[in-house]
Amino acid sequence: MSFLDNLAKGLKNALDVAKTKGEEAAQYSKARYELFQLNRDLDATYNKLGKQVFNSNTLEGTGEFFAEVRRLQAEIAQKEEDLREIGQKNPEAAEEAEAAIQAEAASQEASYTPPGTAAADSGTQNPGPVNTTKSDE
Repeated sequence: MSFLDNLAKGLKNALDVAKTKGEEAAQYSKARYELFQLNRDLDATYNKLGKQVFNSNTLEGTGEFFAEVRRLQAEIAQKEEDLREIGQKNPEAAEEAEAAIQAEAASQEASYTPPGTAAADSGTQNPGPVNTTKSDE
């Protein structure tokens, strides 16, 4: 084999490894996003359940919510297991994907504007404290 043949073979192998690692990192990121979404769905279901219990003042009509909570908890447990398996197969890809996810989360936190502060950004003025003392006038 000539030098160029060896070089081409080496480059092909390197590209195959990079492709595999990229696919595994993408798979991990996708599973991580799905887990995030499932947790959001679970929170929304808890919210609906709480409203139902509060509004009816009983547990009547909450069976569907309990079933949904159990279903989501089972899906979350499965997705967490999937993530562990992916991480065990290729720890480097999982670490790279996790670092990218953390960096994205940090950038979103940095640009987050808490509710109630948007008014200050929109040019409106805070009226200041309200005087609650009774006037004798």
